[in-house]
Formats: sequence, structure tokens, C-alpha cells
Amino acid sequence: MTDVILINPITSLSELTTLQERKNLVLSPPLGLLYIAAVLEKEGYSCRVIDMESSLSSRSRLAHVLEKDEAPVVGIGLCTPAFGSALESAQTVKQCFPDATVICGGAHSTLKSEEVLGHPVFDIAVRGEGEHTMVELVRYLLEGKGDLKDITGITYRTDDTIQMTPDRPFIEELDSIPFPARHLVDIDQYIYGGSLISGRGCQHRCIFCAAGPLSGYRYRVRSPENVVEEMDHIHTVYRLTDFVFVDDCLTAFPERTHNLCRLLKEMEFSPTWTCESRVNTVTPELLKDMADAGCVRIQFGCESGSDPILKSIKKGITVEQIEKAVSWTTQNGIMAICSFIIGHPEDTRETVQQTIDLCQRLLQIGGEDNVIFQFMLAVPLPGTELYQKMDEYGVQMMLTNEDIYDYANPIIETKNLSRKQLRSLLVDAFLGSMVISGEEVSP
Repeated sequence: MTDVILINPITSLSELTTLQERKNLVLSPPLGLLYIAAVLEKEGYSCRVIDMESSLSSRSRLAHVLEKDEAPVVGIGLCTPAFGSALESAQTVKQCFPDATVICGGAHSTLKSEEVLGHPVFDIAVRGEGEHTMVELVRYLLEGKGDLKDITGITYRTDDTIQMTPDRPFIEELDSIPFPARHLVDIDQYIYGGSLISGRGCQHRCIFCAAGPLSGYRYRVRSPENVVEEMDHIHTVYRLTDFVFVDDCLTAFPERTHNLCRLLKEMEFSPTWTCESRVNTVTPELLKDMADAGCVRIQFGCESGSDPILKSIKKGITVEQIEKAVSWTTQNGIMAICSFIIGHPEDTRETVQQTIDLCQRLLQIGGEDNVIFQFMLAVPLPGTELYQKMDEYGVQMMLTNEDIYDYANPIIETKNLSRKQLRSLLVDAFLGSMVISGEEVSP
């Protein structure tokens, strides 16, 4: 019998696509669960990870998968779009193992722990980073050591009441955490099996993003030496040479990025890699260093082609900075991936057209083979300023089913745009971004 089973549920987006399409959506291993598994294994506990995304397991098949093993403790990762799936997964676990303790963690559990525990199938919610919390919980549940009320960072049920312990401080020494337990999943199932995290959190206060609130608006980093050591480990064990940094902004501290690049250039193999960045944190010098160190793609959160909109969402960047960053990036042979959001509180047809116009300029600046775009609709995620101040921003939630928070389905109306208009503008953005020099490219 396994001590702990950790489950990554299927998101609604995966449920709504064919199996072949879903294979193209399973990008990265569930690093959060794999970090927790690594810490638990280090403490001597046996773990199993069930990634329902990578195995393409339907919710109805989870029971069959669980029949192959049993565990007294089951942890379920919980993000907002996967809440319904996580709930059904927990129900299935309770049906298979009535006496198991079901623990949920992740962003949704952190931000809405009391609401989550309103569902009896969840026994305990872990808030914030889960590595140290889970060790203490498993030690309590399996060995009877300690007391729930003394474990910080959890919400739990006693009789008919819900109790919350104080928040657990963030982990400051990220180098002390063992590398994710990738051996517990099939790395070959992922498009980006070489995904890794070099730092946690975000310093910025964009109204639509939960990364800042979840991290206390801080970006805590691992040492470049520790990061390169993990990359070398991934290469040695899995023979991977392409990596993806899933940090919200790898270039937040430019000097650290330069140091990382120096170490990457000294590796015995030549890695290629992708990262996320902000247009106001890159310079021509930094981008050249990144290119020389193997960077081939950078995703920039551009969000809008309108300066007033960028200011209204507290993005802290300008259209001019977007254009310069894309120019510098592509000049250094790095592909620029520019992501935009349609349906900001102040968006109008005119501001969305400005976004489309910007995309056309970026294609001319960087070249159509070097710039690609991603578009999504605004979604008021729990914990964000947009979610907390919807009335103030003139935003009305039209759908309350969190299972369809998939960024392609309009779930809000703004003071300027209806759901129908938002859907139409999203299509316009996709098609309009393919227009070069007045000639439309077939989608």
C-alpha cells in the first residue's frame, strides 16, 4: 500500500476536446505535485502521482486506476478551472477509500479554502506552498505525531465547524527543496517534459493575475547554480536538451539572469530553452546574452495595444516598450510569443482594434516567422483585484460554473461589451493578427 497518492485532475478545457487534441494540450508535468512527492519521499514516505491529464484518464476511469493501489492519504491539486473535476475526483476517492483523508492544495484551495471545505469530500485544504505542510500533515495522519491545530497553513473541519490555522511563511531557501520527483510520471507524455521552476512568485500587481496575491507580491529565486544542476540532472536521466522555465518572469532580476546565462554556456551540452518575461525587464544586451545561452523563445504578457488600457489594468508597461522588446528579441534570433487579453474592464471595440493593429505592427517589426500571438478572454480569477472589485470595475459575472473558466469562453460582461461582443472580438483578434500589409492570411 502506498502512503500518499497525489492526483492532478483534468481541466475543463481537456474535457471539451478530442483525445488527439488533448495530447496537444498536455504541455508540462505537474511540478507542484512532483515537488511535494519529492519532499515526502525524502522523509521516507511512498508516493504515487496520477496525472489524469497526461494519461488522458476520464473522471469515470479514475476508480479503475485507484483499484490498483490504496493509500490512507490522497492529495488533489486544485486550480479554479479544474474545481469540478477535482470535486468529482475526491468523490471517487471517498467511494474507493472511505477512510482516506483527502487533502486539496493549489491556488484555489489557498484562496477559497473555506468554500472548498464546504464540500464534505475534502477533509483538509493546504494554503500556500505545500511542501513542508504536507510533510507535517502526513506525519500526523500516518504516525499520530503533532496536532492539526499546530500545523500552519491549513484549513480543516472539526465536527461541523471549519478551522483555519495561521498562514505558513513562504519558503525562503528554495535551494533546500529537492528536485521534483519526475520519476513518478512518464516524462515522454509531455510536450515540455523539461519544464522547471527557477523562482516562485511575482512582484507586480496586474489586476487580472493571481500570481502576485498568491506570492505576497514577491519573486523568490533559486541560485543559478541550483537551477543548472537540475537541468543537468534532467539531461542525464531523461536525455532532454530543451527546457521551459515556467517562472512568471525569469528576467525580473537581470543580473541573476546574466549569471544564469553564464552557467548555461558552460554546460557540457548545449541546452535550448523558453521562458516568460516582461517587456520592461529586457534590454538588447540581456537578450543577446540569453540568445547566446540557448534561449529560443520568450513569452511576453503584452495584454493590450492601448496605453490607457495597460494603465487601467496596472500592467506597468507601454505599447512602445512592447514594440522595442519584440524588435530586440527577434533581432537576436529569439521567437517572441506575445499574449493578449480581450475584455479588460475598460476595453471597447476601438481598444481591441488597437490591439489588432499592434499585432500587425509587431509582425512587420519582427517578421511573421518570428512573432506569434496568443489571445484569451478576461477571467476574474479568485484572489485578483478584478475578482474582488468587479462591481467597481463595471464587470458582471454571467456564469458561475468555475469548470468553464477556460479563457476562450466569455463568462463576463463589461460596461462596454456583452458576452456576444466579447466572443466576436476574440475571433476578430485571431483573424486580424494574421493581416500583413493589408493582405489577410488564411487561418
